[in-house]
Amino acid sequence: MTEAIKKIREVESQAEEFIEKAKEEVRETIEKARAKGRQVATEAEVEAKREADSIKERAVGEAEREAHFIEGRTKKGAKNLEEAARKNMKEAVSFIVNQIVGAD
Repeated sequence: MTEAIKKIREVESQAEEFIEKAKEEVRETIEKARAKGRQVATEAEVEAKREADSIKERAVGEAEREAHFIEGRTKKGAKNLEEAARKNMKEAVSFIVNQIVGAD
């Protein structure tokens, strides 16, 4: 009977060791999973920032191109207005001169 009790205690001891080993393996697995999760999250943040920077860069480039286009159109419009104003000024001066000269 003492041999049976000794054997039972030995099996219980082995079972406790097995349980502790399994608990340790679970803790290690959980820690590895957490570390991997942190790594994936960090990589995702870096990739998101890179993508945001790329989008921002493209948007700035497009805005600059549009600004240059608008500037060109505005300068062309201003030049046309200036030419029209000169023509109108010449016509006005000519009209006034004709009125003065013709008034004599």
